[in-house]
Amino acid sequence: MISTNTNFWSALIASTLFLTAGCGANGSKKKNDDRGNVTIPSGNTQAQTDQTPHLNLKVLSYNTYLLPADNLAMATSDQRLYFLPDALARTGADIIILQEIWTDKSKQSLTTAMEAKGYKAYQMETKSMVPPFFLGNGLMILAKSNIKPAGSPEFQAWKENAGFDNYANKGVLRVPFEINGIGKVEVYNAHTSFLPWDADQHDYNYTEKDILLAQIRQLTEWTRTSKANLKILGADLNTAPFVWDRAMGGFDSNRANGFYDKVRQVFDDPFAHVRPECKYTCDTWDNENNTLIANGLFGSRNGSLYDPEPNARYDYVLFSGANTKVIKTGTAMHETYNLTYNNKQLVAPLSDHFAIISEFAVPLQTSL
Repeated sequence: MISTNTNFWSALIASTLFLTAGCGANGSKKKNDDRGNVTIPSGNTQAQTDQTPHLNLKVLSYNTYLLPADNLAMATSDQRLYFLPDALARTGADIIILQEIWTDKSKQSLTTAMEAKGYKAYQMETKSMVPPFFLGNGLMILAKSNIKPAGSPEFQAWKENAGFDNYANKGVLRVPFEINGIGKVEVYNAHTSFLPWDADQHDYNYTEKDILLAQIRQLTEWTRTSKANLKILGADLNTAPFVWDRAMGGFDSNRANGFYDKVRQVFDDPFAHVRPECKYTCDTWDNENNTLIANGLFGSRNGSLYDPEPNARYDYVLFSGANTKVIKTGTAMHETYNLTYNNKQLVAPLSDHFAIISEFAVPLQTSL
């Protein structure tokens, strides 16, 4: 929850304990040490003597996969939606940024359930004009009830779309808030198009890369104009931080991906400041540990559309604000549930993505 702390030492002690129990052995399970993550220092690189009065703010970004993309997703969507509100609330996030809340039923159900848990939902629906689904943008922002809106939600649809996204109306949602002591905080929620994985070439298919670049350029141009004291972006950018190297069969941690690079011109990445805490790896798209992927459309067990995509970090909580510090960051929403599929039990998480969660220390602009 949002908390005040005029003595930053206590937060630093907690952060030190957190870092000691960070990725460690779990983070070294993959062939690539960084696996598409930002280069990470050995500990918290932020000033160890800063006693600036601040508020702690915890933010979660999560692609919920509430899309009937295949039989598995369709058969389990209601079951997963049933468990989702409790799982989200247990993270303790002050702001929750969600993608792929596609259907009206899902939106209303989640809005009502999260209101009972002390959160208010913010969205701006925009239906696509392409049949048969008439999907909207699938974006929702939840904020605890003590975080007050400072205006109406705004939405920009992508000017260019790729592939299956023509059946939806993807884009970026912005909601302004006023947080006592911090001032204006703008929260952005974005979901870009993706580059399909080419199993034969063992590389991403870059045919539509210009469309993805145009979407990211539209995102950064809009966010750059903001005068808010703090900007937060939660996003499924469908691209990893580093370049995929076909020859080495992995991400080259010495070469930043151009898509991610452009976003970093406006937003900072918490992964660059502290060692992240990740249950398995820091990949939010994880074929090895996420059974919804392995058994679904994008996975490897029952045939696949993309056979399967490599593990990567596609999801982000990014920030922009003078002197904002990162307390901790990492992945979340790892819990598994007994889901019924084809009259059998499937033990799986609630989405084909894992979430990203970050906690910030935001300097007070005015006294409380």
